[in-house]
Amino acid sequence: MSYSEHFRRKILAKLEEGYSIRAVA
Repeated sequence: MSYSEHFRRKILAKLEEGYSIRAVA
């Protein structure tokens, strides 16, 4: 797994987290 791929997955996970928090709020 390349570094950029790992970095992109980290960002996607953070975005999903933010969306879930916004949906609950």
